Amino acid sequence: MSMTFRKDRVRVVAIHTIPGTSSDNFQQQVGGTLENFLKLPVVQKNALKLELSLANGGFDQTAQALGLQKSQLNSMVMIEAESIDNLNEIVRDSAFQKIFQGVTQVDNVFNINTSVVFSADVMTCIDK
Repeated sequence: MSMTFRKDRVRVVAIHTIPGTSSDNFQQQVGGTLENFLKLPVVQKNALKLELSLANGGFDQTAQALGLQKSQLNSMVMIEAESIDNLNEIVRDSAFQKIFQGVTQVDNVFNINTSVVFSADVMTCIDK
């Protein structure tokens, strides 16, 4: 089996620190904003996949046994599209920018100063 990067997908991954929140609390804090984002025509047109992840601590002891430090980063947003141009179209949309500016104003949900964001090519190794 040849391990190659896909030519039909690209992702933007954003990793954040959200202090002291549970998944239920997180859903309450961002649920409305997420729904507004998903309704945007530019998102419906360009996004193929959107995933949100929030650390739950279930793997912390195992990771520490491997010598890995517990990260302060505890949430991840991954959005996938056919091309970086599709993702750029989302980000350049004025309705998206308004939602994004609103999220960055809420310190306990999203702190732009402690976030890490990068685009990535995709290599799918297992997909059951």
